[in-house]
Amino acid sequence: MSIAKPKYTPAWGGRSSYLWRFKAIDSAIHWEGWVLLMNSRRAQSVVRSEFRKTKEEKMKTSSLEQLKRMVERESIDGVKLLENPNDNPICSLSYDKAIRCVTVVWRRYATSAQYRFIHEIIIQMLQQYQASKILGDDSDLPVVHAEDQQWIIEEWIPRAKAAGLKAVATNPSLSFFGRLTIGSVQAKMASQIAIKTFPNIHLAKDWLRNFSE
Repeated sequence: MSIAKPKYTPAWGGRSSYLWRFKAIDSAIHWEGWVLLMNSRRAQSVVRSEFRKTKEEKMKTSSLEQLKRMVERESIDGVKLLENPNDNPICSLSYDKAIRCVTVVWRRYATSAQYRFIHEIIIQMLQQYQASKILGDDSDLPVVHAEDQQWIIEEWIPRAKAAGLKAVATNPSLSFFGRLTIGSVQAKMASQIAIKTFPNIHLAKDWLRNFSE
């Protein structure tokens, strides 16, 4: 009489149980790897975002410094503009507390560099005073060049809006080309902010005073 030899059964439940545990471990490894990958991608995304912000800030600073150098080299009026952006031969800039607006009064023709530098100062004033309106006396601004018109629409307006700009009121230039070129810019700005031109600066100021944000 022979005695049957008992079959060996692994403590964890046999081959099928072993395969199941192997798959579970493999899935866990893959899951942990996926989590690490996603966390790594998020970290890389944050780093790239911060890098872009830093780069943009450096570019802004660099662009402003370049503008300053250009303005300084152009003429003595440019030097005076840099010395006192609020009161110089090209324009005057001020803040009207009653209306809570930045006021710019153009006094003469501005070169491209001067025009852009002045608009950079306007953005700084919007931020400084937490203002949302601009009052512009364009009587003595004779022209805005085509490349500066494009710069205003594509680059300056988005940054001015980010600084809080919501409304602009002006009076027209006394120059035909001033009215033509400034009008062209304002027509394009109208889709992004509230903007109106009035026969005189007093009407423009009244409109801004009553403007509801």
